[in-house]
Amino acid sequence: MIVAAAGIVCGCQEKDALQVTGNIEGTVTDYETTQAIPGVMVDIVANAGTTFAKQSRQTGNDGKFAFKDLEAGNYKLSFSRSGYSENNQDVNLIAGQTVSSDVRLTPASPFKVQNGMLVSYSGNGGNVVIPDNLGITAIGNDVFENNSSLVSITIPAGVLSIGNDTFLRCKNLTSVILPNTLRTIGSSAFDYCEKLTTVAIPNSVTSIGAYAFFLSGLVSVTLGSGITAIGDDAFSSTELNSVTVSWVVPLSINRNVFADVYIGDATLRVPVGRKAVYQAAGVWSLFKTIVEY
Repeated sequence: MIVAAAGIVCGCQEKDALQVTGNIEGTVTDYETTQAIPGVMVDIVANAGTTFAKQSRQTGNDGKFAFKDLEAGNYKLSFSRSGYSENNQDVNLIAGQTVSSDVRLTPASPFKVQNGMLVSYSGNGGNVVIPDNLGITAIGNDVFENNSSLVSITIPAGVLSIGNDTFLRCKNLTSVILPNTLRTIGSSAFDYCEKLTTVAIPNSVTSIGAYAFFLSGLVSVTLGSGITAIGDDAFSSTELNSVTVSWVVPLSINRNVFADVYIGDATLRVPVGRKAVYQAAGVWSLFKTIVEY
């Protein structure tokens, strides 16, 4: 009788243990691709006022995680991984149950914007298109400096300025698309971009800073009609052999804008009917070949 009673007591205790604990498990996937995400850090904490100690798990290659034998109650789960925006979930765990807490993480934007200015980029480079829905009106200083993975850059409409040293020493940058809203290009903005061979400056641009394209790979450039100032050495030490301008009246510039450029061997393309004017206009007259378009 005593043994039987003891067995009954033990059975009740096991049943009670099952009734006061539960499990939380789930799978973390990419919001865009729906693929499982490994290496996601999953932290769990209980509501304030409990003695539950924070626990952490990391998702496996299948994106799954699990917290076993938790006391019934309310918990908060936090999901974090580099390259993704953090996600949080509240879970009400009932005794004896396993709660599914699947999560889809949204890839984090590599573009950090503050007050309309792009201040940093953390992406993988390659062919980069800056989104047009981030409210960017300016690209800050040094944002892409020394980014050797950047191959091309498309800057969206709405951007008014490119800062100083923004693309300095982007040695593999080969293509730049500038918007018709752009007004200013900062000093050394494309300095030492050795593989950048051609660029078209839109008519909206009013000023190009000193050394903007210094020691770049430029062989051809088109200068928009809105430009009123070009800084010293803006195109110096390049291999320019073709310069297209849009001014009816030639812009007055210093010779050092094209320092160490053999402009006598280059072709200057000018608006129709303006060849004679450019042949008599300061630095522009140094181009021995001037053609109209």
